[in-house]
Amino acid sequence: MKRILKFAAALFFALCMIQAAGAAVVFEYDLTNIGGDRWQYDYTITNNNDWDIEAFSIRFDSGLYSGLNVESEPVGWETIFGDPFSYNYGEVTSWTFDTWLLSGEILEGLSVSFNWLATDATPGNQFFEILGLDGSSLTTGWTSYGSESEVPEPQTFVLLGTGLVALAACYRRNRKLRNPV
Repeated sequence: MKRILKFAAALFFALCMIQAAGAAVVFEYDLTNIGGDRWQYDYTITNNNDWDIEAFSIRFDSGLYSGLNVESEPVGWETIFGDPFSYNYGEVTSWTFDTWLLSGEILEGLSVSFNWLATDATPGNQFFEILGLDGSSLTTGWTSYGSESEVPEPQTFVLLGTGLVALAACYRRNRKLRNPV
């Protein structure tokens, strides 16, 4: 039984560390309806990793978005947007040559307005890609709304695991007290 508990604890710890590594970059948006079918995303990127970020791209499905327009861009960053019909999606790309998003920093100031083409839902998450100083892809994922992160916090798993280990220890102790050998 001790061996099983030790193995379970080690596996649990390893899973918590893997989960912590997945929370490297948080790409969030706030959504505002600016009139009729016209909406605006305001983005915030938090770099929780040791990467130096030079660029990022956000994709917009051409079946759901039209009329993309960059309303504002982060200070020191250049932003362009591609034609939504080129690849069946539109793409907004921001890059910098001297004010990289360093570890622990937060980037704000990118706002994109658009026409929302769907009638049965509101705009939601978009696919993004983060690029490093050498132009290589560091990570990809989906943006999340407001402070709702799609990546669960490792502390939640630690608390759950600690409770499970404590329950197992209590069960084992009570079993020994009822059935002394």
